[in-house]
Amino acid sequence: MALQQVVYGTRERNHLEGHTQAVYSVVFSPDGQMLASTSEDSTIRLWDKDGRSLHVLKGNGEPVYAVAFSLDGKTLASGSEDKTIKLWKTKTFPFHTLVERGCHWLQPYLNTSPKLRDSDRQLCRAINP
Repeated sequence: MALQQVVYGTRERNHLEGHTQAVYSVVFSPDGQMLASTSEDSTIRLWDKDGRSLHVLKGNGEPVYAVAFSLDGKTLASGSEDKTIKLWKTKTFPFHTLVERGCHWLQPYLNTSPKLRDSDRQLCRAINP
């Protein structure tokens, strides 16, 4: 009964889309907050644990077959058909931090542009009161 529950009771939690060709490898970061995937499309994609795309790494000219995080999660190693192993820094920011930074950068434009409606000027008010 327990095996049947494991086999038939497992449900898909999320569906990550973004690669344009076959996916070869998927790994979780050591803290479980990020995933990295490799593909025939020569990219490595970083995802948050909820399936949102964080970044696309495009330094390989050939399909990328393998990927692994360092123990501290700050470096990613990838292996490609182009016979290279590349090391990547994985510094990423949470989504809310990116929104805050974007609104901080955008606020002077929102305050001064004559082309905007009043409703457009309110875009970042909830983020940067």
